[in-house]
Amino acid sequence: MARKGNEMTTSEAADRLGADDKSRQRRSEQAKAISERRKYWREQCLCTRCGDIRQLGKLTCPHHAEEGARRSRERRERDPELEKQKDKERREDLRKRTIAHFGGVCACCGESEIKFLSIDHIHGNKHPIHQRILGRWWYRKLLREGTRNDFQVLCHNCNMAKGFYGKCPHQERQDDN
Repeated sequence: MARKGNEMTTSEAADRLGADDKSRQRRSEQAKAISERRKYWREQCLCTRCGDIRQLGKLTCPHHAEEGARRSRERRERDPELEKQKDKERREDLRKRTIAHFGGVCACCGESEIKFLSIDHIHGNKHPIHQRILGRWWYRKLLREGTRNDFQVLCHNCNMAKGFYGKCPHQERQDDN
């Protein structure tokens, strides 16, 4: 039987799939090796891109930091609306991950709609650093530190009631029963 155009036999297709699997596996191994090398460099306070010495608290050397800032500026200049949308999606994702990490539902009333939830200091906001860190930096700090016993998820209503009255009406009802 004659083949037409670019049709493949089943054995040719199987060979191609096998080659694709091998190349996919090779790329996966290369990515893993790069990830391990960058992890080692990060631990040794070296630039995660070139292995050169970097400043403490930074991931890259000054050269790569400038290059990254330049590329970021160019992206923002090319399509500012797209970059705004991406930033918004990243902030929302970070917030969702942080709230999920601390339980994902209001500890007082059980509300689970993410738009209504917030992170609450169980013992109040007395530490001065908590008054300066807001938004995504706060969420990143909480995720990085892992499980903490002095925070909980509350819906905005329960959180505001706790702030204004010292106790949420839900808790007052439970105490009365």
